Amino acid sequence: YYTNSEIKTAVENWYKTNITDKGFDGKVASGNYFCEQAKVVYNTDFTAGSATVVTEDNYTPSFDCTTDGNGKGVVSGKVGLITVDEVLFAGGVMASSSNFYLKNGSIYWMMSPAGFRTSNDVANAWYVDDDGYTNGTSVDNILDVRPVLSLSADTLVSGSGTNSDPYIVK
Repeated sequence: YYTNSEIKTAVENWYKTNITDKGFDGKVASGNYFCEQAKVVYNTDFTAGSATVVTEDNYTPSFDCTTDGNGKGVVSGKVGLITVDEVLFAGGVMASSSNFYLKNGSIYWMMSPAGFRTSNDVANAWYVDDDGYTNGTSVDNILDVRPVLSLSADTLVSGSGTNSDPYIVK
């Protein structure tokens, strides 16, 4: 799970270097914005400990986050990773290539656990690949990390959010 992982440490170090040390910490909201609940596994070759999960072909994404059977769920903080639910709501597709705005040519981790492969008991997490394919893989793999944060309500931005006129935090 994310809360006791090396990737959490890397994300928090990124936040310190790129947000706190540059004076932007006050522009970022802190709270229960992240979810590490085990909800979905790749297929029946995967388990999720005591968590009740479904396989990807039977999964309906949801923004609900509750404590799973392993005692994991809401993660409080200022920075985290995107979840499989957020990727699916943004246009991602399970185990299929998809052309959506989070597809950027890199292969990156999500916060969501994808279960343990029963044949070798290896922990897996969800990721998005460079083709927009959403899948699970061993947490031992080296993938990119794309931190997620929420701006405070009173933070001002300029720009229209396009490639030629990106948002700029004031």
